[in-house]
Amino acid sequence: MVPAQALKIGGDYRGTGGQVYDEGYNDQYFRGEIANISVWSDVRTAEQIQADVQALQADAAAVSAEGETLLASWQFDGEQDLYEDRSDRDNDVAAFVDWIDPGFAQGDYSMVALPDTQFLSEKYPDIYKKLTQWIVDHEQTYNIQAVMHMGDMVNSGNSTQWSNCADAMYLLDKSDSIDWMPMRGNHDDSNGFNQAFPYEEFAS
Repeated sequence: MVPAQALKIGGDYRGTGGQVYDEGYNDQYFRGEIANISVWSDVRTAEQIQADVQALQADAAAVSAEGETLLASWQFDGEQDLYEDRSDRDNDVAAFVDWIDPGFAQGDYSMVALPDTQFLSEKYPDIYKKLTQWIVDHEQTYNIQAVMHMGDMVNSGNSTQWSNCADAMYLLDKSDSIDWMPMRGNHDDSNGFNQAFPYEEFAS
């Protein structure tokens, strides 16, 4: 039986354990399309894998009925909400949505929490600026009163990243009514932070 722990099928977006100041992050995540996946409880030889592919295409349920080693088999034919396990193990998988667009509760006002923009500052400054510009553009729609950065504004703290970060954050000044607050995280050195966001400017 497949363990009852979340399993995400697709690209591996996790970092590879690199420290703040090195390049040990996973930039080579899978960008292709997955046609099918089968999970076995044992190690398969090259000959077994070739035979498995043919047998699974014919009848996946029959393959799992022959032994205890096939745990699940899925065929990804187009977009579906649920992909049924073709084996007899009933390990169906549901489609996962990275960006969920829920209905907003109607309150007196909204506040934006802005966490972990370090990779935007490092590699995607244009996306960072689009993010803060979106906040300004939707100020009236959601009655946005404040933006609070939650830290990790940059990744490795060089001057280019701090400049990218400041360019994006100061776009919030286009609004006359949105108050915003920068915040240091463990990626953010104090010298770079204080130069990009002077204490005197945010001390009130």
